[in-house]
Amino acid sequence: MMNTKTNFQRYIGEFEGYSCKFSPFSPNLIACAFSQYYGFVGNGRLSIFSQNQTTGVLEEIQRFNTNNGIFEIEWSEVNESQILTGSGDGLLRLWDFNHKLPILAIQEHIGEIYGLGWNHAVTNLVASGGMDKTVRIYDISKGVSLLTLVDHREVVHNVTWHPTLGNILASASTDQTVKLWDIKSGKAIKTIVCQSEALSCDFNKYENTLAVANSDRSISLFDLRATGDIPLAEFTGHQLTCRRVAFSPFFPNILASVGYDMNVILWDIKKSTILNVFKHHREFVIGVDFSLFDKKKIATTGWDRSLYVFNWDEQFTC
Repeated sequence: MMNTKTNFQRYIGEFEGYSCKFSPFSPNLIACAFSQYYGFVGNGRLSIFSQNQTTGVLEEIQRFNTNNGIFEIEWSEVNESQILTGSGDGLLRLWDFNHKLPILAIQEHIGEIYGLGWNHAVTNLVASGGMDKTVRIYDISKGVSLLTLVDHREVVHNVTWHPTLGNILASASTDQTVKLWDIKSGKAIKTIVCQSEALSCDFNKYENTLAVANSDRSISLFDLRATGDIPLAEFTGHQLTCRRVAFSPFFPNILASVGYDMNVILWDIKKSTILNVFKHHREFVIGVDFSLFDKKKIATTGWDRSLYVFNWDEQFTC
C-alpha cells in the first residue's frame, strides 16, 4: 500500500530508471535517466520533473527521447536549463530545455557511457567514463575533448570530481580499483585496490574520505591521505551488490546506498550504524541523489521504472 504522505512521491514511467539528479539551481526540479528493456537494447529518455511545493506531486514537464538507452545524467553547473546525458551509443549530449534536439553532441567513447561528472570548481570541465575503459575530460564551453585518461583495465562505471579541488577526479571500475586522477598531469596519483568490482564512489563533502560501492555487497570508506588500501571502515547491509553510494551535501556522517537487493539504506558512518532502510522498490535500485536545498530530501530510481522522492529520515511501509 502506497504511503499517502505528500513528502513521499512516486512516478512510474515506461522505461527502467538508471540515474536521478536534483537541480543545483531549483529546489523543485529533478531529472531522471531511463532506458528501455533494462538498457540492453532499445531507446532512452531524459525526463525533467517539477515537484509541486504544496502537494509534493511529481509532474513531468519535459522529456527528451534518444535512440539508445541513457545511463547517466549531470546537471550543468553554469546554466539552469541545461543537462548532460551519457548513453549507449557513446555520445555525450548536452540538452537545453528550450530546444528539442541536443545543442551539443560529442563522440569520443567507444561503447556505453556509464559515468558523468560536471566539475563544481572549474565549471567548464566535464568528465565521462565508460565501456571502453577510459576516462575523458572535456571543455564543455568549447565542445571539445581535452584529455583521455588511460589506466583502467576494465569498464569504468562512475566518475566524480573532488568537491573543492578542481583538478582531482575519482573513477570506479570493474577492474577492482578506484583511481584518483590529477588532470594537470593526466596521470593517476593514487590507486585504491578493492576486494571486488568498484561500481560507484563519492567524496565526502567535508572530510578527506571516499566511499566505494562494491559488487560483493559491501561499502568501503577510505582515507585519501593513507598510503595503503586498508579501508577506514566497511559497511555491510545490502544482501546483493551495492550499486551506488552518495554522501549528503549537508551532513558529513550521512551516506546513502542502493543496490540489487532493491533496498535503499541510510548510514551514519561515524557510528557505523544503519539509520533507515527503505524497501519501496520492486527491482534493482540503480540511482540515488540528495537534494541540494532540502537537508532531508532524497531521490531514488531503478529497474521497476519508478522515480521516488522522499525524506530519508521518515518511516515508509510498502
